[in-house]
Amino acid sequence: MSQLNKDDGPEINPSVVFLFDLVKWVRQGRIRVPAFQRSFVWSRTSMLDLFDSVRRRYPIGTLLFWKSSTRTAGPLGRFGPFDLSQTQPSETLLLLDGQQRLTTLAGVLLRGSGLPELSDDGEDRERWNIYFDASGGRTDEKRKEDKSREGVFMHLPSDSQAKPWQVPLHQLSDTNELFRAGAAIYNADS
Repeated sequence: MSQLNKDDGPEINPSVVFLFDLVKWVRQGRIRVPAFQRSFVWSRTSMLDLFDSVRRRYPIGTLLFWKSSTRTAGPLGRFGPFDLSQTQPSETLLLLDGQQRLTTLAGVLLRGSGLPELSDDGEDRERWNIYFDASGGRTDEKRKEDKSREGVFMHLPSDSQAKPWQVPLHQLSDTNELFRAGAAIYNADS
């Protein structure tokens, strides 16, 4: 019987990572989508459903990463709507499973963060602008009458302005922006 050597295979290391830590790793260029992965294909509905699952604390599946050196991982470029080619992480995590989910989360939550955005994302650039409508999608008149309905995630039509109770999700990662949004909702309801 031969002894197993540490170099005989991959080391599996399960761990729990918080959502905002994953998003931070994407921003730092630490997470890469390998070239052999398909491009982003999720529909707007799938993107909204993912955020609804997160809000309801439903499991959204595991993510599988392969720890690699930058040299092995190859050049870093696109991650959803962002160009991360200028980031130089010392260690990278190649995203082997969960690309559609993590790209959705990071692509939406990092909007307005100062990351350079790709200009060739011509398919549907507005898909990354997701709002939480605290009114549950009700009209102005119905919103004040019925406060029992839950909020919904939505894409705003390109020709409309957000109401105070329609909060862009990227504001969730900035405490000051979140407080401003909460105050605007409160003032609109007063």
